[in-house]
Amino acid sequence: MFTINAKLVSKFREAYPDMDKTDRLDAWIIADRLRFGRLTTTIVMQEQYVALQRLTRMRFHMVHSLTREKQYFLQNLFYKCNAFTSEVESSVFGHAILEMLSDQYSLDDIATMDVAELADYLRDKGRNRFPDAENVARCIQKAARASYRLSKVVEDSIDLVLGTSIQTIRSIQSQLKDLDKAIARILEGIPGAQCLKSIPGIGKVYAAGILAELGDIERFSDQAAVAKYAGLVWRKHQSGPFEAEDTKRIRSGN
Repeated sequence: MFTINAKLVSKFREAYPDMDKTDRLDAWIIADRLRFGRLTTTIVMQEQYVALQRLTRMRFHMVHSLTREKQYFLQNLFYKCNAFTSEVESSVFGHAILEMLSDQYSLDDIATMDVAELADYLRDKGRNRFPDAENVARCIQKAARASYRLSKVVEDSIDLVLGTSIQTIRSIQSQLKDLDKAIARILEGIPGAQCLKSIPGIGKVYAAGILAELGDIERFSDQAAVAKYAGLVWRKHQSGPFEAEDTKRIRSGN
């Protein structure tokens, strides 16, 4: 039993330029391609690799969703406090600052709050992770005082949008933690994971992604086959004594 790439059948069909397009003729083209031969053996990926692939691809999707949500959050934060990102060096997405924005303090509330009180609030919500909470509090107040003011109806709507966005960000972050735990459990039972993680720059996430897409490395004959599977091959263009130096990378591959 063989799995044939539809691209191969489509290219093979070009040898019959005047043939009609019907279901019966499509079946004939596929059969003729099989008669032509030169079929590569397709190895079905083992269950553990399939499971890991589903998890890593979902993680990839969730990370992109988190990035988009953070960008949308920053756009709306600019409406509420346009000077925040330029004045406050601490991460906007830290737990303490997100809590402060979730509590829907107005800019006037933040600007008039005692610095020591705001610093204590940041320490409490940030679980004492701020090295200099007073300095962060002063920067936040400076940003609040430098920002323009919105009407009450607009500010209320922006607060609601920010609160909804914060809930979405935290939900995605929680889901990512669950995915990471599931990925780690499967990764422990796959040979080669420790070898990959020993390479500088490759941690659990990259190791899981590589193994999930490659499957069992033994199914490749050599490193050139792995490179071709990954799409990291450049076509050779030669005619007589001429050989092009600048060629295009193949479009197929994972």
